[in-house]
Amino acid sequence: MKKRLFSLLLTLVMVVGIIPGFALTVGAAASLVMGETYTVGMAAPAASVTVGGVTTGYTDLAEAIEAAMASEGSTLKLEQDITTAASSPVKIPSGSFTVDLNGKTWTFAGEGLHIRETADIILIDSSSDGTGKLLGHEEFSTVYLYDTAKLEIRSGTLEGNSFSLVDMAVFGDSASELTVSGGT
Repeated sequence: MKKRLFSLLLTLVMVVGIIPGFALTVGAAASLVMGETYTVGMAAPAASVTVGGVTTGYTDLAEAIEAAMASEGSTLKLEQDITTAASSPVKIPSGSFTVDLNGKTWTFAGEGLHIRETADIILIDSSSDGTGKLLGHEEFSTVYLYDTAKLEIRSGTLEGNSFSLVDMAVFGDSASELTVSGGT
């Protein structure tokens, strides 16, 4: 009888001991990023993509760009400052979507953002302080427009750091289209 009572008491103590830890873990997961729920231990998203009011976080920027390209009218929003590798220029060959800098800086360690072919991109910065920017490398333009690609800059900053004779934040060929209605 004493063994059963001791066993029951030990089981009760273990169950009660687990509950606060479980509640703490769930609470931590629910507060990682502005209303989104992520699994504990998962890295915070580099960017998110919103399609039809549904937002999905991505730890890999390339995956976020692919998702935005696949969904016309979507918004790709930077969730943290990003630096792309010198050996990997970012290429957007298609899609019609908005890139929201969200007060973050997207730095290019090599060639800048390549908007190509039929891509139609709108660049904005939805942050209240307007600090979002695309920052180019000293040897390259920040944005390249090729083919019939379109870029509309509504807000945000494009900054070229080129030390060449022609310092251009945006380079485009004759068939591409650049519209600037805001930003710096």
